[in-house]
Amino acid sequence: MKFVRRFAAEAGDKMSAERSSHRSRGAALIIVLFLVMAVSVIALGLFARTDFSLAAGCNFVLHTQTETLAYSGLEFARVLVREPNLVEAGPVWDAGFRYEVEISAPSERVYPVTSRAWFEKDGSRRAESILTGWLYYDPNDGGAYYQRIDRQVR
Repeated sequence: MKFVRRFAAEAGDKMSAERSSHRSRGAALIIVLFLVMAVSVIALGLFARTDFSLAAGCNFVLHTQTETLAYSGLEFARVLVREPNLVEAGPVWDAGFRYEVEISAPSERVYPVTSRAWFEKDGSRRAESILTGWLYYDPNDGGAYYQRIDRQVR
């Protein structure tokens, strides 16, 4: 009888050890699932942040390009005031960028100049820069310079 009891006790110990190992395997599976879920959430957050940064960077480049084109419109207006017989040929490169320059009548040798530049895609303006300058021109010495330039970005 001692042998039977001893065998039953050992068998019970083995059964409880097997149940314990099954429970720990189940707990390990749940821990691994939570870790995978946490890594996935962190990765998705990084992807979303990167996508937002990329869009912001493209927007910054677009506004910089339109502002540079508007400044070149102001410089072109300076040339037109000094040489009134020149004819505007239009932009050399297009790619969706447009500009217009408006030179108003002078007041005491100061010409109000407005230069607009914008990027147009699918019929809508994506970025626009408007520069308004007050160009002083002295016809006696031929000098022309901007007294002030106001900037407006949309």
